[in-house]
Amino acid sequence: MYGINTGMGYLAGVRLSESEQDADQRNLLLGRAVGGAPFLDRVEVRAILLARLTAFLRGHAGVTPQLCRFLADRLNDDFVPAIPREGIGCAGEVIPLSHAFQTFIGVGTVVSESGALQDARAALAQRAVTPYQPAARRASPSWPVRRAPWGCRWCVVGRRGASPASC
Repeated sequence: MYGINTGMGYLAGVRLSESEQDADQRNLLLGRAVGGAPFLDRVEVRAILLARLTAFLRGHAGVTPQLCRFLADRLNDDFVPAIPREGIGCAGEVIPLSHAFQTFIGVGTVVSESGALQDARAALAQRAVTPYQPAARRASPSWPVRRAPWGCRWCVVGRRGASPASC
């Protein structure tokens, strides 16, 4: 499938191994996080993350329940990526979302409650969180990729500080 188990563009005919597919997912994310200050306000970034999680929970994005949980947990523990306000260019939402989601793998910058910038890996470590490991989308006969973990929505909207165990 184009872009999942093959390369893209002129590499579209090249089949990728499973390890190459996983590396490709990471590289796609990092290669599109191009931009810098000034950054969006924290409340705007949290709204973007919540909107993206809501879209994931509709069940049509092909994301894993682990990503939904990770995103919900980061909203609940006030992990706010630094997303450039300007210079987005013609890529639409790709660049800002790359900035947001690269922080989940421990790359890039987050904005603290005081407005100070912090390395994403250090911010995850402060929360005792292992960086998320993106992987190529793979269907599972026991759990369809399109299905959403419904408790995730309650965790984010229900109360700040909720943990997956309490959902």
